[in-house]
Amino acid sequence: MKTVIFGGTFNPIHFGHLYMSEELRIQMGYDRVIFVPSNIPAHKSTEEIISSSHRVNMLKLALKASSSILELCEIDRGGVSYTIDTVKYIKDKYDITGPVGLFIGDDLVEGMNSWYRSDELIKQVDLVIAHRFSDYRLDTGFNYRYMDNISVKLSSSSLRERIRQNKAFRYLIPESIYKYIVNKEIYK
Repeated sequence: MKTVIFGGTFNPIHFGHLYMSEELRIQMGYDRVIFVPSNIPAHKSTEEIISSSHRVNMLKLALKASSSILELCEIDRGGVSYTIDTVKYIKDKYDITGPVGLFIGDDLVEGMNSWYRSDELIKQVDLVIAHRFSDYRLDTGFNYRYMDNISVKLSSSSLRERIRQNKAFRYLIPESIYKYIVNKEIYK
C-alpha cells in the first residue's frame, strides 16, 4: 500500500490535521495515512505538552471513523523522537508500495536542515509539503511534492491558548475531542 507518515505532537488533534490527512489520501494518492504522535519532539518546547496518554486517547477518538492508522512507535520507544528512526520502523513493520511518504507543513520547511540526519532522511522518503501558514510554495532545496490544499491557519498552540482564556473552541475540533478536553479539564 502507498503509505504516508503524519507525525506531530497532536496536542490536541484538530480539524486541520484531519483535513490534511484526507487531502493526502485523495489528492496525493496515498492508500494509508499513519498518524505518529511524538514522545518528546526534538524541535519543540515540551513545557506545554500534555501526557502521551491524553494525546493518544484523543487521537483514538478522532480517528475512530477514519481509515487512518494510529502508530505509537515513538511513544513506545521513549526519549526524543527522531523522524529517521520512525521512517525505518514504519518501513520494517508495514507492507509499503514505493517510497514511504513523509508529510510536513510549510512551517517546518525552514528548520528541516537542522533535523537529525536530515540529508539521509530526505533520500529515504517521498517528502510532501502542505500549505499551512503560507499561500505560496516555499523553496526547500529538497526533492519534494507540494500539496495544493486550503491553508488552514489553525494550530494546536492557538487552541490551547483559546482554552486557557475561556474562548470558544468547540467547533475547531471533533465533538468527541471537545468533550474529552472539557471532561478531563485539560489545558486550563
